[in-house]
Amino acid sequence: MDRLHGALARAGAQTQRAHARKPARPGRYHCKACNVWLAGDKRARAVHEAGAKHREAVDALLLRQRMAAKANAKAAKADADMLAAIDAEARAALARDLGAAAGPGLAVPIALSEPAGEPTACSEGVDAGADTDANADAVASLGAVADDDTTLGSTQWLSVEEGEARVLAGRAWDEARAAEKAETDIAAIEANRDRAAMAGKVTVDSIRAAQASVDQLLAADLPAPAPAAAPVVFKKKKRKRKAAASVMGPPAAAPTPPAAAPTPPPATVLPPSKRPKHE
Repeated sequence: MDRLHGALARAGAQTQRAHARKPARPGRYHCKACNVWLAGDKRARAVHEAGAKHREAVDALLLRQRMAAKANAKAAKADADMLAAIDAEARAALARDLGAAAGPGLAVPIALSEPAGEPTACSEGVDAGADTDANADAVASLGAVADDDTTLGSTQWLSVEEGEARVLAGRAWDEARAAEKAETDIAAIEANRDRAAMAGKVTVDSIRAAQASVDQLLAADLPAPAPAAAPVVFKKKKRKRKAAASVMGPPAAAPTPPAAAPTPPPATVLPPSKRPKHE
């Protein structure tokens, strides 16, 4: 135990020296959550602490601290249980030694935690040739003094039974406390669930009521909607050819082709008897 305390003290001293060797930065601000150095002015610090990364780092730091606290509490409980078990074993061994010192006929039986086949001082008893004064001195030095050996042996046996009864009572008390805590935790979880459900229902109802009130206000402020107008159909305009002709004048007539020359009749050849005389 002393060596353990010495090692812990040396480790603590080394940690302190390491922190002492850490360079100081005057006029600078160190954020423990983000492990960064910032400017020492308030504006830079406020801007950094308002960022999302800083908030995430703070949440992570708090989570690590809670987990470390739980781990430390668990380790402390384990150490306490171990020390309690060691103390119980020591008390049982002390009771067995007292019973063995009282005499061979009044020895305390072997405890259940010991192997059944292994002989002990309780099972073998004290040598008959041993000095009874030495046994009496040992009993007196341990703080148990009785008038006779019978009273001493019965007292030690009752002390062992009382210790076992106390252990059983302590275990029963621990189990009762654990069951009570489990019931309390379950009730708290159910209550939180009911409150969350009620809060969600109230929130939904309030949102719906607010939306309905807003719709009513908008309906009261806005004018009545105008009736829907008939769809406009665009007709294709026809060209007015007559009007255009009166404006532009009659259309120009197509040019008449020239008349063809008359074809002369074919020449008639008369016989000589019928030819005129002047020819």
